[in-house]
Amino acid sequence: SSLADIPTGKWTIHEWLYFVNNLPRDLSIKRMAELDKAYNLTQSTNNEVAHAWLLLSIQREYDKVNNRLSDYLISIGRRKLIVPLYKALLENPDYLTYVSGIYRKARPGYHPLAQGTIDALFKEAKNK
Repeated sequence: SSLADIPTGKWTIHEWLYFVNNLPRDLSIKRMAELDKAYNLTQSTNNEVAHAWLLLSIQREYDKVNNRLSDYLISIGRRKLIVPLYKALLENPDYLTYVSGIYRKARPGYHPLAQGTIDALFKEAKNK
């Protein structure tokens, strides 16, 4: 079956979240690119859907999201939406320089609680 066969036209945000959150964790980069092209997931205007897609993208190293990820982390301040992304980024040593640059720009706009949580994640990652 093709992506065009999935009747997404009237999906609610909850249905999109369910869809993205239940994609296989071992999805290929090629398949991610197809989904992204079909549904414009990287550019989702819903922060929850964008979060789910960006998190999967980090885990799969789908770097087509990097510009969007940077903008997202700089513009969103809700801990529940940013902490899991920082955690996932910091689990991969290859992302340390990239995520450090983003955090330098984003940190001043975060609530002190978010700053403290993410500062601790960076400290932990550097001590590994």
